[in-house]
Amino acid sequence: MSDASKRLKFLRDEIFNLSLKDFCNKFNLSYNYMRNIECGEKSLPRNKSIEITKKIQEYGFNISDEWIETGRGSCPISSFSVLKTNKYINFDDTNNEQRQWLKTILTRIFPYKYACISSNEMMPFLKNGDIVFGVKGDPVKNLTRLNNEIVIARIDDNYTYVRRLKVYENDIFLVADNKEGTDDPIIKVNKINWISGIIIHKKHVGKIELLENEND
Repeated sequence: MSDASKRLKFLRDEIFNLSLKDFCNKFNLSYNYMRNIECGEKSLPRNKSIEITKKIQEYGFNISDEWIETGRGSCPISSFSVLKTNKYINFDDTNNEQRQWLKTILTRIFPYKYACISSNEMMPFLKNGDIVFGVKGDPVKNLTRLNNEIVIARIDDNYTYVRRLKVYENDIFLVADNKEGTDDPIIKVNKINWISGIIIHKKHVGKIELLENEND
């Protein structure tokens, strides 16, 4: 595999966190061609590099074909590859470029969810009025990875919680950090419809209902 092919795979896998099929669908690329590129069966000519770059740029990403070809030039902000981490990010600490990148990720590429906190049961990390964001994920894949992390989870009969996930043997619990801040500090989960790690936390700036698309 050429260095250009490796950078393209890094872009797909590490920054966008997409399978090859999903990456091609998102950016309208040929699956067979991209598979051959990643497998090293075909080289990546400049005209193809420019074509791929333009399609990604249409989504607002700061990337150049020179970066794909040589490693120089503009690359998406790899340090903010929030889709593979549960690391807490304070939106107010990011610069304008990073905010635009995060906004693009959340609103144009992936199905994101946000919740406005309405209690103090997750103090001191979260308090009443704070807003949290996450990318909706597959419970089967996420349970082990998100164990002991604060999550947004839709459970049972479409109740949504922002709490710490605890997985013990075959049992799943959503636990309040501030147990005195709620009458129900530990919730045993029978079914998870979807679950997301908290990737962004922003102080409350206006009224936002509990979640978008409550019927999802």
